[in-house]
Amino acid sequence: MITKKKVLTGIAGVLLVAATAGYGAAAYYYSSHFYSHTEINGTDYGEMTVAQVKKKIADQIPSYQITIEERNGQEETLTGEQLKLTYQDDGEIDKLMEAQRPWAWVIHAFTGVHVQLENMVAVNEEALKQAVEGLTCMQPGNMQAPKDAYVGITDDGYAVIPEEEGTTLDEGKVTAGLHQALTNGEITFDLDAGDCYVKPEIMQDDAELKAKADAMIEEAQVQTTELVSEHEIMQQAYAQANEIVTQATAQAQEILDNATSDANEIRIGAMRYADNLMANAEGIIGHTLDSYTAKYDGLINSLQECFDMVRNNRSELEIPEQPQPDANEYVEPEEDDFLDTELDQ
Repeated sequence: MITKKKVLTGIAGVLLVAATAGYGAAAYYYSSHFYSHTEINGTDYGEMTVAQVKKKIADQIPSYQITIEERNGQEETLTGEQLKLTYQDDGEIDKLMEAQRPWAWVIHAFTGVHVQLENMVAVNEEALKQAVEGLTCMQPGNMQAPKDAYVGITDDGYAVIPEEEGTTLDEGKVTAGLHQALTNGEITFDLDAGDCYVKPEIMQDDAELKAKADAMIEEAQVQTTELVSEHEIMQQAYAQANEIVTQATAQAQEILDNATSDANEIRIGAMRYADNLMANAEGIIGHTLDSYTAKYDGLINSLQECFDMVRNNRSELEIPEQPQPDANEYVEPEEDDFLDTELDQ
């Protein structure tokens, strides 16, 4: 009689055989296929054979893209076709399969395998050179030269002014770094991380520059102290000078006022003296004028009386008419001529 226990044991045995067979079949499968979720250089090649992986890599190369990350958030992209990349079978895929343990497939069924292989791509050097030269970031007009750190004047005085990195690229470093990224199968290449930018020669943490800045700051402090001291001295000198000028101005004004007063008195005295002289002259001249006017008037009156008397006497004379005298005879002057002659004398 078959018991329940025997039945269960038989079922368990069958399941064990089936599981063993299934596990063995899977192990056999993974002896030629990569584990599930096997990633090579970021691409999933799980459940593929070596030949399939190689073919997929070769097929993907023309559409392969690598993004070049630049400063200021700029990016540029190059393609495998543009760079004329080809698949380079160096046996690493075969070695990867040989290193895979088929019986351990269950361990990696959920975790997967992540592998980074190099030298999978053959780079065309001439195509790479032309691609680098054609990058926008490599054009001279788009590159800004770096500037060294230096000691300058700020609002707080002398200080080290930091360097400016600029965007000038070293073409040799760009080419070499991009070549390495391509052979590694990377999909991005950071120019900064690849140390492709030309650096300033003097950085802000340069010991010699900092020493120079400290010396200049110390010298400036000394000069400032001296200037403050000189300023105080100058202020005192200005105050003393202003006091002297004020006193001199007051004294000069006093002298000027006194001189003006004395000058006014002298001027008034001179005017009075001149007025007295002119008054005396006026008296003398007036007296003389009055005297001569009286004498002249008396002379005129006397002459007029004589004239009147002579005329009257003539009018009383009756002189008979006589022939006209010739030219040699004496002619008696007219009355008016006699008067004029007397006046002229």
